[in-house]
Amino acid sequence: MALADVFRAIADAHRRDLIQKMGAAGSELPLHVLMQGMDIGRTAVSKHLAVLKQAGIVSERRRGRETLYRLNAAPLKQVYDWVSFYESFWRAQVLSLQGFLRKEGYAMKTLQLEFHLDAPVEAVWRALTESELLTQWMFFKENTFRPIVGHRFYFKMQGTDGWNGVVEGEVLAVEAPHRLVYTWESLGEKNEIEWKLEETAEGTTRLLLEQRNIQAEQAYQGARMGWEAMVRGLEGVAKALA
Repeated sequence: MALADVFRAIADAHRRDLIQKMGAAGSELPLHVLMQGMDIGRTAVSKHLAVLKQAGIVSERRRGRETLYRLNAAPLKQVYDWVSFYESFWRAQVLSLQGFLRKEGYAMKTLQLEFHLDAPVEAVWRALTESELLTQWMFFKENTFRPIVGHRFYFKMQGTDGWNGVVEGEVLAVEAPHRLVYTWESLGEKNEIEWKLEETAEGTTRLLLEQRNIQAEQAYQGARMGWEAMVRGLEGVAKALA
């Protein structure tokens, strides 16, 4: 079986849905079950199954008048191996870049700040993750933030000479109400922001902020002053919610 057959077989979103259904079930499934929730008809589903069968990803057997389909995940290892190769490749490239920057005097910096807020964890979490509340304490008065992993968003404020006032990012981790991670991209910097929330015995919140991979000293100092000022506003918003 050619390598291209497997990639071609999984290229279609409907076929990926079928693979996911069979994988989740862990057992044989009849056609009428596989069709549930799909926006295509019986004939189209049968054709997609035939493509997966030809690539060796699906096997079938007859039971009376019914055909049962089962996932054979072994051919998908070719996809895993291919992705793993490029994951290792890019990891090596990032390490090489970081080594170069350190050698040239551009050592990455990490900003770590700790705050103690007089508000419960749930209220602080809402202030950190709800778009409408973010505008009440951040300098940015417009945003498209959503606490959904993979969601790309922007924060926007009035621009200045040499800067359009936009910060872009992508949500990397959401563990409500204790951990939030997203990227922070602006002015040639691509940092990573991580918030950690811990409830104290008094019912208040210990808030930890870490901003990683900062290159420029100016960006580091600006981030420190900016977050310290904004978190004072964050506490006020959270207290009003409590």
